[in-house]
Amino acid sequence: MKALLLLTFFLACFTVNAEIILPQIFSDNMVLQCQMPIKIWGKATPSTKVGVEFSEQKAECVAGSNGDWAITLKPVEPSKTPQTLKIFENGKAVKEISNVLVGEVWVLGGQSNMSYSFAEFPMKSDISPRLSKIKLRTFHIPFESISETPQFQFPQGSKWHTVSPDDCSFAGVLGWFFAEKISRELDVPVATIMTARGATRMACHMPAETMDKNSFTKKLWGDFLKDKAAYTKEEYQRRYKEWEDGMKEYNQKKRDAEARGQPVPKFKWTQHVKPFPETPWWPVNTPTYNWNAKIAPLANYAVRGVLWYQGESDSSGDSVKEFENQFSNLISAWRKAWGNKKMPFYFVQLASFDTPARWPEVRDAQMQAFLKGDQLGIATAIDLGERNNIHPAQKEKLALRLADIALKNTYGRSGLCAYGPIFSNASYKGKKVEIHFDTLGKKLTTKGEIIGFEIFSDGKWITPKSAKISGNDIVLEADSEILGVRYLWASWNPNISLFNSEGLPAFPFMDMKRN
Repeated sequence: MKALLLLTFFLACFTVNAEIILPQIFSDNMVLQCQMPIKIWGKATPSTKVGVEFSEQKAECVAGSNGDWAITLKPVEPSKTPQTLKIFENGKAVKEISNVLVGEVWVLGGQSNMSYSFAEFPMKSDISPRLSKIKLRTFHIPFESISETPQFQFPQGSKWHTVSPDDCSFAGVLGWFFAEKISRELDVPVATIMTARGATRMACHMPAETMDKNSFTKKLWGDFLKDKAAYTKEEYQRRYKEWEDGMKEYNQKKRDAEARGQPVPKFKWTQHVKPFPETPWWPVNTPTYNWNAKIAPLANYAVRGVLWYQGESDSSGDSVKEFENQFSNLISAWRKAWGNKKMPFYFVQLASFDTPARWPEVRDAQMQAFLKGDQLGIATAIDLGERNNIHPAQKEKLALRLADIALKNTYGRSGLCAYGPIFSNASYKGKKVEIHFDTLGKKLTTKGEIIGFEIFSDGKWITPKSAKISGNDIVLEADSEILGVRYLWASWNPNISLFNSEGLPAFPFMDMKRN
């Protein structure tokens, strides 16, 4: 009996003092989504009574047999006043999360044009006063993080930052400019959560169960699993040693060049990418592993929506043929993870860039996904590209376009023009074609001569004989029958001439006559 009482005492002590574990996103300086149910979750000893107190709300639950627990608070109005979120264990306060704001939260996803940070931004010094004025926040997840399985916890180093001139290197430039306008227009705190990683395919940001829903991703996943099964510890060590030696050699050459005042030797960015023991492939090509590390642990966190900038790495090979379906599957997977079938998902159509890759087809696939989807938004960047720079610098103008889409579609602001002219249909009349646009109530305009159009005639794409504007239509003529028309149908095409009366450019398109 004495031994039993002693054991009971120690078990009681362990239960009272057992640690409650929270994902790192529940930490100082966080921003909670306003006007939506707030879910807070974690792990504890089974049967532990867990409590949460925030913004005059108190709620409790009991940890399950596996230690999981979750509490959902009622929606809270926006607040710039820092608050404290308290966690209780069996009635005792055990954790305090300070400086918590309530406002708008957006997830940032995609590849390098989304993750492009102020550490790389050439005009950082020009906007330092703005960085100081509006204290926007961002949750940074280390870019290189990957995982074989969906994670509960975020990768080590994940942290909330209050963006300022002294602490902005982690902040995505596009997301920051977007958040600045939303914060200014709504007068609420705004935060972003970065999940993007440079050079990644769409498949990197999708869960494993999505892979078989598309012929391209199904084959990709099968090929990966086959290679992974043959990937040994010895092979990883060999690759790592080769990478390590290469980095040492390059760094020595760099130091020598700097000492002699010579240019730093070129070094392909791919050589910087170290091998990982978890995958035989480059992490940026490995399906689902980015999802597992960054999106899986985030999916229950209440957010307003997603901003997405990706497509460059899926613009060649068989991936292009399945781009639209892949993208639709990705959007569905994210919405399913958040339990919100209509979660806003706003994305960027690829800019103009000189590349042999099939960017026109990707742009068209992005547009088709937008036209067929629900609660989607597409921001054109066709006029913001740079011929020899895959990371165009005009991030602010693009972010404002995304912000206008959000303000109009998500926040109900009237009078905003969010889109330029969108191709509707074409009327083929022998040697003439009339191209009709959806201008969303705005006037179709041109800047200078009408250029950028091509027609399909006599078995080839040629420049039309004449082009003129007629109301909200464009009329093209040729010397022979016209069987197709396209506009800005090239990876790099500076011949932008078509806009609406608000100055937004028309989206690229291609159409063929149907018999």
